[in-house]
This record gives sequence, C-alpha cells and structure tokens, in this order.
Amino acid sequence: MDRYARAGVGWVWLVDPVAHAVEVYQLDGATYRFLGGVLAEDTARLPPFEAVAFDLREWWIHREPERIEP
Repeated sequence: MDRYARAGVGWVWLVDPVAHAVEVYQLDGATYRFLGGVLAEDTARLPPFEAVAFDLREWWIHREPERIEP
C-alpha cells in the first residue's frame, strides 16, 4: 500500500475472497486510514461509491464441499 500512497491513489479496497471480507482505506496524507470493512454475504455500500449497492454474494465463489471417497 506504500506504493499506492506514493502514487497518490486515494482509495484502497482489500478484498479477501476466502473470508468474504472487504476492508476500505482512504489516503490521509502519506498513509492510509482504515474506514471500515464488511464481512458479509449481503448488500454493502462502500466508500467512495456509497451511491451504489454492491451485492457481495456475487463476489464470492460458492463451492460445494469436497467429497472424500473411501
């Protein structure tokens, strides 16, 4: 994220597809400030796009449990 900050990238979303989580950071001077996160399978409004409702269920791969054959 230091490279993004040096380049002046204003927002960073860290997406964890395993945990089904999204963290949102905003550039504040030379570093990022954590604004919050969601751990969900629902709809979320994330900065800087609060006007858009993201259906996070569409973001994650839903796999059937693996079957172990004897």
